[in-house]
Amino acid sequence: MKPILLTMQAFGSYGEKTEIDFQKGGDFFLISGDTGSGKSTIFDAMMFALYGEVSTNGSGKENELLSQFVDVRNDKPLVSLVFTAHQHGQEETYKITRTPRHIRPAKRTGAKQQEEGETAELLMPDGSQYPGKLSNTNRKIEELVGLTADQFRKVVMIAQGEFMDFLRANSDKKTKLLRDLLKTRYYDDLTGKLKDLAREKNKAAQTQRAKLSLIAGNAVTEGLPEEDAQALEAAKGTVVTGAEKLQPEQVDTLAEVLSAVCARLQLQQGELAKQQTAAQNDRDECMKRIEAAQPLMQRFKELEDAEKTLQECAAQADEIEKKRGLIGKIRDAWAIEPKYQRMKDAQKALTDAQRELAAKQQELPQLKQTAADAAAFHQQMEKTKDAATTQCAEVETKVEKALKTFDALDEAEKALRQAEEADTKAKTDAESAKKALDDFKKQEDAWRTQEAELQGAEAAYEVCKQQNQQYRDLKKSLEDLHGNQKDVQEKARQAAAAKDAYASATQKYQREQKAYDDYRLVFLNAQAGLLARELAPGKPCPVCGALEHPAPCQLTQENQQLNREQLERRRKAADDAAKAQEEKAKESESAQVKLTERQKAAEEAERKLVENAKNIRENVPMATAADVEAMLTAWLPELQSASKSVQAKVDALKKVRENLDGAKAEREKLEKAAADAQETAKSTTVKKAEAEKTWNLHQEELSGGTYRTREDAVAQRTQAQEAKQKAEAAASQAAEKERQAQKAETECTARIQQLDAEMPQKQANAEEFNQQYQQTMAEKSQDEAQWRQLAETYPDVKIADRLQEEAEAFKEKKTAAEEKRKTAQNAIAGREKPNMEQLNAAFEAAKAAWEKASAALKAAENLHSGNANVLKDLRDGREPLAEACKAANTAQHLSDVMAGTESGNRMNLETFVQRSYMEKILCDANRRFRDMSNGQFELKLINVEDAGEGKNKGLDLEAYSIVTGKTRSVNTLSGGESFMAALSLALGMADQIQAATAAIHLDVMFIDEGFGSLSDNARNEAVNILKEMAGKQRQIGIISHVSELKDEIENQLIVKKDDRGSHILWRQ
Repeated sequence: MKPILLTMQAFGSYGEKTEIDFQKGGDFFLISGDTGSGKSTIFDAMMFALYGEVSTNGSGKENELLSQFVDVRNDKPLVSLVFTAHQHGQEETYKITRTPRHIRPAKRTGAKQQEEGETAELLMPDGSQYPGKLSNTNRKIEELVGLTADQFRKVVMIAQGEFMDFLRANSDKKTKLLRDLLKTRYYDDLTGKLKDLAREKNKAAQTQRAKLSLIAGNAVTEGLPEEDAQALEAAKGTVVTGAEKLQPEQVDTLAEVLSAVCARLQLQQGELAKQQTAAQNDRDECMKRIEAAQPLMQRFKELEDAEKTLQECAAQADEIEKKRGLIGKIRDAWAIEPKYQRMKDAQKALTDAQRELAAKQQELPQLKQTAADAAAFHQQMEKTKDAATTQCAEVETKVEKALKTFDALDEAEKALRQAEEADTKAKTDAESAKKALDDFKKQEDAWRTQEAELQGAEAAYEVCKQQNQQYRDLKKSLEDLHGNQKDVQEKARQAAAAKDAYASATQKYQREQKAYDDYRLVFLNAQAGLLARELAPGKPCPVCGALEHPAPCQLTQENQQLNREQLERRRKAADDAAKAQEEKAKESESAQVKLTERQKAAEEAERKLVENAKNIRENVPMATAADVEAMLTAWLPELQSASKSVQAKVDALKKVRENLDGAKAEREKLEKAAADAQETAKSTTVKKAEAEKTWNLHQEELSGGTYRTREDAVAQRTQAQEAKQKAEAAASQAAEKERQAQKAETECTARIQQLDAEMPQKQANAEEFNQQYQQTMAEKSQDEAQWRQLAETYPDVKIADRLQEEAEAFKEKKTAAEEKRKTAQNAIAGREKPNMEQLNAAFEAAKAAWEKASAALKAAENLHSGNANVLKDLRDGREPLAEACKAANTAQHLSDVMAGTESGNRMNLETFVQRSYMEKILCDANRRFRDMSNGQFELKLINVEDAGEGKNKGLDLEAYSIVTGKTRSVNTLSGGESFMAALSLALGMADQIQAATAAIHLDVMFIDEGFGSLSDNARNEAVNILKEMAGKQRQIGIISHVSELKDEIENQLIVKKDDRGSHILWRQ
């Protein structure tokens, strides 16, 4: 990733729109400015554009993104970054534009503020916008850059303080800082998982221990013989009290003791079972005797119950007879009561009607008088209402007229006020228009004067333009010459290499040819021996034809391996070497020709360059290309300064002419505006006089009227309306009273007529119901006093029914008792009553003996069963405990090793992995540190043998003195030495991150402060190293206010701050 163009608007200290073209800074540049001028904000903006965060993580700067130097109602805060990134092996250009979350003030007074959320727009190389939400865009940026925000913050921006802290941090802090950068969290997670596994396995083991401890606690000693109880309690105690460290061997000991106890308990159960059986037989025999006596005992009980019931019936006989006599009398009394009640109701209805008729006849005259009075009062109220209505209408008409006059006066007053304001404004506008016209005429004169002063700017511009073109032509020729010279060097290298290759080929040919010649000579010399080696008895010699071979030639030992195939191979090798020598000779000759041609071309190019340069700069002595290059270097600042000055004058002349071109139209426009304003002032004066006249007329009209003010007229109208409303309410109330009085009179008359008509029937009913009542009393042979006494004593006729039921129940009870007595006497048949108390006592004694024996047996069984179950559970749990303990010990040991918590081994797994990364980082870092310190220092990790002693020191750094061969703590380095070490470490880390991930291309780096602590020599070395890195690998920017750097770094981005915010300027 490499930045090209950064744009900021209303961001941080940059209020106005600011663009930074990083291409102007070349590969190496300085960002300079006073403290607080806005240098670091540039990296904040770059960070925000890419990641939506600022450069200083956790600094709280997120709340300071919006600029305080502009109004966000007019200038929307945004940051835009054009950058290149490598995708699929190619470098592509992207543009990300991001706006921070901000509160946008309302544009209208009183309107609510609106919150604007963060937005991000990513333009792809083909000009399309990357689709998706903000989160999708953020993930795409991370993919393009290849770094997270935190990694980008640490690798691309090298801040003195952060890497100084990293240099001096202990191993634990370094591990945390390197975790995300080196992606070693996996090893920390693995260590955590192993720790969790150990915790889990220990917990499982503790669960097994607790389980077995709980099981052991269930072993029962109570009821055992003293010797068994003591042995079991001792073995049980070792398991229960030492549960946290319980081992399988302790369980085995307890199981052995418990097994012996259970065996003895089983023998004891047999004896107790025999005793329980004998006691059970005695109890059953006693139960049989009781069961045999129970039926006879039941007959004796039934006889006693029957005789008791008969005695009770004899005592109740008289009372039952009395109740039988009352049953008929009660029923007769309740037959008379309804007749009596109907007679009383008829008499009451007759009396109530007579009393109401007399009252109504007395009330009727008074009601007639009330109705007449109400009608007269109603008529009087209607007259009062009519008078108030007429009066109200007259007042409303009069008031309405007055209010219209008041409204006309208000309108006239408003028109007068507006006319006065318009008149005042028109006069002011006329004066302003006249002044604007005068001022413009003065400005026009000034422009003409300035135009005359700048007449020579265009000619000077053409001269500068020509000189700049000459400079560019010479510069290009010089660059072409350098290219030719490099080509000459390359061709010289190729010619030398070809010559060396020819020499090697010649030597090889000579070796192969000599080897062939030597082998051929030996081969020819040994031909007789080779032929003799093929002779056989009886076969002719190929040379002489003899069949006998008495003395054949013998090959020497060293010539035994000679053959024609070897000879041919050596000949072919010599021929191949000869051909190769010939080819290399041609290549060497060709390379030498090309070198000569390139040398001549370079010399001719240098000659023409010097000649052209002399023609352009006649007063500068030049003889070589180096002289031309020195001349161009010195000439460039002059050209830049002159071009800048001339360009400013040309721009000013252009601006003046543009102003003069539009001056006539502007002047005519201002003259017309002045004339129009004057006419408008005259018109408004006339309108003001007319408005004053209208207002005076309405004022005179009101002065002769009834009402002096609008409020008087409204109050008079309100008073008349209220009087009318009161009269209408009084008339309505009088009408209602008249209606109520007439209604009462009518209802009273109707009721009298109704009562007169109903009276004869009510009298007849009273007489008839009285006769029926008297007749019923005679039939039942009871007078009024008798039946009423019975009704009061027995208030419900159902009492007679209940008395009837009691009498019948008494009869049934007596009959049943007599029958039961007879049956029991027949069943007993003269036998003696059994002694149940004695029989029950014998049974209880036998039962108690059986229960005691059963309890003893049950206790023995429970004691055996409980301990046997405990024994079984102990044996079943022994192997799981052993396995759990073994697994826990293994997991804990592995966890301690990986976490570095074992004594003598305090370096954890993640630190160990990071240490291998650090060794590679230090390899790159020390190349720079040695150069910066003039070969004095290197950084080293503490020896791995000492890294785990006491505490984790696996990433602790030491400074190694190359001069003395001794090491010391990095904390003892001076400020300048510490800065050089921290910078070297940061650069080495950046190199390794890029080397470790092919997708990451760190083409840019910013270094923030720290150079002030360096000596001149150290600072020069650091700057030279950074320049070398910039030229080879990436673009590097230094953020500093150290004045010496301004002399050493040519390309500078100057940052200044005033009351309008921060501004930038490239100085090259």
